[in-house]
Formats: sequence, structure tokens, C-alpha cells
Amino acid sequence: MAKNSTYFFIGKLSDQSSKYFVNELPLKGNFYLEVLLDGIALWGNTKKHLDKLLPQVREIFDVLLSVFVFKTKKPLNYSLTNWVETKEVIAKKNMIGWILNPYSSKTHYPKRSKYNTAWKKAGWFYDNLSKGN
Repeated sequence: MAKNSTYFFIGKLSDQSSKYFVNELPLKGNFYLEVLLDGIALWGNTKKHLDKLLPQVREIFDVLLSVFVFKTKKPLNYSLTNWVETKEVIAKKNMIGWILNPYSSKTHYPKRSKYNTAWKKAGWFYDNLSKGN
């Protein structure tokens, strides 16, 4: 029988000047959204294996980005760059970190900034879209 593992899916947004800051936004299915500057990540725990989980994760990213673009009218895309599995571990408090270019701005919007609202609404939309699942 498969045991729970915690997965981390880490990517980049196409806008390198992004200054977003969304921290541990809970999503349906034991996942959390993290957005820092132009970095984006989903993490959570599940019994699914990567081959079954990856299509679901791509769908989550696709829905979140689609709602964000619809809400802000700002074209934005993402690319997944890394994933990590902590086997047979349920990690509930995690931090995703990005190594930043030392020559670029490291200033981000405050956590409660209106500029982060579209991400939070995208998370709400995903959760409500997924109620039947």
C-alpha cells in the first residue's frame, strides 16, 4: 500500500519583473500555493505517485494562471522547472526558497497587497471549481 509523500513542484513565471508574494495559500486536495517575485510553487501531500500526480498539478497551475490572466488582463505563463518528493513524509509547514539574481530587485509586494489578490481569487476559483472532485 502506498504511503503519503510530500511533493514540491517549483516553476517560474514568464514576467521576470513580478513582485508577487503569496505564502502558503491553501488549495483543495492538501496543496498550497507559493508565489514569490517570478517564482511559483505548489506543494502538498498525497498517496499518488508522480506519474498520476503530475497531470493534476499541471491542471492546477493552468487553472490558477488562467484565472489570474482573466482577472488582471496581464499575459502570464509559467514553466515547471523542478520537483521534489519527500517519500513517506507528511510535511505540513514548509518554505519554498528561490536563489535570486544578486543584481535584480528583491523587493516584493507586501503579503496583503492588492496586487496579490488575483492569486488568492484564483485559488478560491480552483477550490470551488473542484468541489465535485
